[in-house]
Amino acid sequence: MPVREAERIRPRPAVSAVSHSPHLDSLRAIAALSVVLVHVSFYAPVHAAWAQRLLLQSRAGVWIFFVLSGYLLYRPFARAHAERGDSPRVGAYFTRRFLRVYPAYWVALIFFTYVTHQTLLYHSGSARSTFLQFGLLQIYNPTETFQGLAQTWSLAVEITFYLMLPVYAFAIGAAARRWRPFVVEVVGALLLAVAGFAWWVHAAHDWVAQQWLPMFLPVFACGIGLAVAEVHAARDARVGRAWAYAGRHAGSAWLVAVAAVLLASRFTNGVDNHPTVQFFYTLFGLLLVLPAAAIGDGGGRVRAFLRTPALVYVGRISYGLFLWHYLIMFTVRDHWLGGGTSAPTLGVALLTLGPSLAAAAGSWYLIERPALRLATRITRR
Repeated sequence: MPVREAERIRPRPAVSAVSHSPHLDSLRAIAALSVVLVHVSFYAPVHAAWAQRLLLQSRAGVWIFFVLSGYLLYRPFARAHAERGDSPRVGAYFTRRFLRVYPAYWVALIFFTYVTHQTLLYHSGSARSTFLQFGLLQIYNPTETFQGLAQTWSLAVEITFYLMLPVYAFAIGAAARRWRPFVVEVVGALLLAVAGFAWWVHAAHDWVAQQWLPMFLPVFACGIGLAVAEVHAARDARVGRAWAYAGRHAGSAWLVAVAAVLLASRFTNGVDNHPTVQFFYTLFGLLLVLPAAAIGDGGGRVRAFLRTPALVYVGRISYGLFLWHYLIMFTVRDHWLGGGTSAPTLGVALLTLGPSLAAAAGSWYLIERPALRLATRITRR
């Protein structure tokens, strides 16, 4: 067979399943547990104002999820650009994203809406509300944002990022065929971040626009940058040394990340997304994920911590924990612990965590894992 013909019919690579790394699974656990903590502390606050302000900063866990998405989802595209090879199949990418997100989300939304009647969607019931909530499009209509599972505003941001990423990767890939791939990748990530900075200023006083993807472009750009750095670490000695350095100094990076969140507490009460807060949360997410991705055989105590079996397992089922904890928390607070914001914070947290982890495990074994296996079969075909 002629070489050109063989190249023409050679199948393009699918976007491979995101391999489970214990380090990254543990980061997912930290992110999900942080989200649980911020919701508990918001609806069952502690009495000390300074402690309450610090607890509310745990919402920065969402920024960990955003960095991880940029890093893991862009990595196959970055590898294709570096090798000047065929880009991953977009159809396979969307198939996997759809089956990873929607089935488990739909089950949780249906349960809390039509079985327990806890969401506002049950009471509104309009066709528009139903469409927006089931499509994860609710953040683009300010009256719909919290009609369903209120915490899934960030999941709606992720969905928009999933849709944008292949378009961005196509543009970068076209440029990388003409110029040095690493330079193109760095410039592209910087342009994304600059666009996000501009949106920060534009939306500083617009609560609705603060929920949209442009507000989070810098944090996704950080994840994209990590994917590029990892891919080019084996191709460029300077990048490789910097990557290895980050892995060896994981503890220092995490200390700076904690300091960033402490600084953020001086500028926010835990509910706004103005530029200063965005900067510190983005730095937090980047400095937690970078050393965990680059840690290799080094990392010392951070590496040992990230390999804790219980933490790794919670990370594996973290999506279900994210979906189910919020309305379980209200059941615990209002029906088990007397209701209202006077309920004990620690009691609400502990009693929420048990049923939420059980629901998350059920979601993983009964819905998410079978859906991922189905996605693998479809994309291989």
